[in-house]
Amino acid sequence: MIVTICMVLLREINIYVNIYNGSIDGIFVLLILPTEKYIEMIIGLSKSEHAYNELFEYLEKNYKGYRCDFRHKSEKYPVKEYTYLKECNL
Repeated sequence: MIVTICMVLLREINIYVNIYNGSIDGIFVLLILPTEKYIEMIIGLSKSEHAYNELFEYLEKNYKGYRCDFRHKSEKYPVKEYTYLKECNL
């Protein structure tokens, strides 16, 4: 389950928390620009592939047509296979 936490700092910065089996298994900070239909992951804190899958399902449902950028640098990152898929339109 993805939970949205509202931040007052910038309207474009969104924080999402994934809760699985009663525990937080992912925290994600996204830059979302509605006028440009663009989403970029600023911070992705999770070792759980499940958390990323939940985030992607949430974004696909709520941000259809947005371009996404979820690049990463680590080979151990659980979503390396999704990176190229999620850089295209949701």
